[in-house]
Amino acid sequence: DGLSCPQVRVPHTVIIQNGTPVQWIYTDSAGQVHKKEPTSLQANEDMVAALSASRKTNAAFAANSKKNAFKAVHIIEDDSVEIGGHMRHLDQPSLQNVVLKRSAASIPDGLIQHFLGQYEDRNTMLHAH
Repeated sequence: DGLSCPQVRVPHTVIIQNGTPVQWIYTDSAGQVHKKEPTSLQANEDMVAALSASRKTNAAFAANSKKNAFKAVHIIEDDSVEIGGHMRHLDQPSLQNVVLKRSAASIPDGLIQHFLGQYEDRNTMLHAH
C-alpha cells in the first residue's frame, strides 16, 4: 500500500554520534516513517516534547507509569563489552537534563528513544542497537 514496512512503527528516536544529535526519525499517525531536517536537531525543546509525549497505554501500565514516569530510554554504546551497551530510563527531569542542559558534544553516543509501554495486550516497541 505504498508504505515502507507498514507494520513497523518507529517511536521518536534521536541518534547521537560524537556527543551530538545527528538523526531524528519517527513514524507519523499515517504510518509514514520520517526523518527530521538537520535544523530540527538543534530544537532541543521540540526534541524533549516529542520524546516525552503521552501515548495510549493499557490501564495497568498507565497506573504504574505514573509512579515511574519514564519518558524515554537512552541506549548507550559501551566499548567495554563485546556486544551491546546499556540502557538508562529517563524521567522528565533526566530527559531535560540530557537534552537541554548538555554542553557541546556531551551526550553519550547511542540513541534516545521515546519510551512506549504496553498497549492493549501487546508490547509495541522493539529496542535495537
